[in-house]
Amino acid sequence: MDVSNLNLSNRQIEEEHHLANARAFLEPGKACLMPYAVRVGKKIPGWKKTLAAHMITPRLGAEFLECELCIAPGGGAEGAVVNSYENFMFVVAGSIEVKILGRRYALEQEGFFWTPPGADFEVDNKSGDDARVLWVRKKYIELNGYRVPRPVVGNVKNLDGVQSPADYEQHCLPFDNDFGFDMAMNICTYYPGVTMPRTETHICEHCNYVISGRGFIWINGIYHEVFPGDAWYVAPYTPHTATGLAPAALRYLLYKNINREFML
Repeated sequence: MDVSNLNLSNRQIEEEHHLANARAFLEPGKACLMPYAVRVGKKIPGWKKTLAAHMITPRLGAEFLECELCIAPGGGAEGAVVNSYENFMFVVAGSIEVKILGRRYALEQEGFFWTPPGADFEVDNKSGDDARVLWVRKKYIELNGYRVPRPVVGNVKNLDGVQSPADYEQHCLPFDNDFGFDMAMNICTYYPGVTMPRTETHICEHCNYVISGRGFIWINGIYHEVFPGDAWYVAPYTPHTATGLAPAALRYLLYKNINREFML
């Protein structure tokens, strides 16, 4: 008899630094933290050799979807992906090949692409290693006088950055120069010991995903330590701030809705 799974104590929930169940939390409609170790992947229609862990969805109160895809060698989309949403994908680890509106691209680690609604794309893992990919989807909000942007493809290593009083930001999408974009996907870097200069509360919602490093996040009065692979959601008006911890800089990918007035 195999009894290796009968003792479900620390062995099952142990992480590299902490116990996952000591860090995971949920405040419905406000915020959540989902450590990498507690997420469960599942198969989804239209994808082969792929497991999806859905982290942020409207069931949580969000107005977007964010999931993490684990694509095994030979896996990917079974055909062209066509939906009515705008789509953003970011390669956390490994590499993928994508085809967007008939043009092919090879995306390595920290490569990304964005497509407007209705633009078809294909995703394949033709390498010999698993690929981990973040996928963000939301309904695009058109704005009179501004065209819907064309697809964007790039890599973080080629992005210029902007130094604020606290973090170093790299913008995957040029939302600050083009009101056609209604979402931002930013890499935020906090060096050890550096914190946001204020606690924020605002109408935008966030999802953050740690790329590397470690840090503290403060959400709605509670501190949480975060590590690579952790994701957290911050609902509109939920107070929050962040601090980088040693030895390496805290880097996370931030989503937020932007460049639109809000409906009554």
